[in-house]
Amino acid sequence: MTQLRRDPIRGHWSIIAPGRTRRPDEYDVKVIKPTLEGQCPFCPGNEGMTPLEIDSVRPSPSEPDSPGWAVRVVPNQYPAIGAQDERHDTIPASELFRVRDGVGAHEIVIATPEHGRRASQFGVDQWDKVLAACQYRLQELARDRHVKQVMLFQNHGAGAGASRAHAHFQILALPMVSTALAHEVLNGRSYFNRKECCLFCDVLKSELGFGVRVVSEDDAFVTLAPWASRVPYELCIMPRSHRASFLDIGAPERHRLARHLRDILHRLEKLFGELPYNWVLHSVPVREHNPRIFHWHIEVIPRLGQMGGYELGSGGYINSTTPEAAAEDLRSLAGD
Repeated sequence: MTQLRRDPIRGHWSIIAPGRTRRPDEYDVKVIKPTLEGQCPFCPGNEGMTPLEIDSVRPSPSEPDSPGWAVRVVPNQYPAIGAQDERHDTIPASELFRVRDGVGAHEIVIATPEHGRRASQFGVDQWDKVLAACQYRLQELARDRHVKQVMLFQNHGAGAGASRAHAHFQILALPMVSTALAHEVLNGRSYFNRKECCLFCDVLKSELGFGVRVVSEDDAFVTLAPWASRVPYELCIMPRSHRASFLDIGAPERHRLARHLRDILHRLEKLFGELPYNWVLHSVPVREHNPRIFHWHIEVIPRLGQMGGYELGSGGYINSTTPEAAAEDLRSLAGD
């Protein structure tokens, strides 16, 4: 039976319509791999094809912008946001039409020197190196007084917006708080003002009590299929302990996240084979002073369908697989 479900954290409504399709093999998963013209700029030996590196993880001493790295961070050559462009024409603003300069940072984290290795195939140690490099860069960017939000995400596959096949993550430092994060913060603050406790912690506690939407859990992290999932097999990874910012977690917790995130991506590939997906880190806005209203988490969004008129016109979603069924399918797969 079709249900309308409201997400308690993000506030959107999803239509859960399992009659439209149900099982993993009923999805037409099209893997569209980006084509490479010439040499890959993210491969070792081609460091000169990227901007000068900002940071790198090098197991053995070697010079910057040379081979020998395990993880490499460079500015995005085609940034969505960056330093002020003096050639940009001034656009008049008004009360109705607000505008601000797109000043911030856009960086690429080249996650492996191996061109054909997907993130789901990384070892735990490689995941830990990548997450450590990302955490350091997020911490550094957050020091800028103009930065209000730091984002970390991965687009895997052309169907998810990736323009290159070589595994890489992206970091954005924004001079404003994005609409999605602002809604979560607003809902978290409103709940805290009413209940004097964390909305996210209460959701996690309830989900662990029900159990039917829990995919995987260990002593540090829990992965859920959200109550009002926007797309089939959407997942949310949440730390058990309350912490508002990913920037503040220690090395042991980060290592456990590396293992957990690798396991979740591996389960998705066991179920579907290689598929396009996005994952996005949601960490508290940089200038938020009340850490009790937010709980950092990671959203994993498989690209198993497309948005249509309903989604674009309503701000809601139609999901053809119940989160309970998605959790059951993924839970049945052995962890890795």
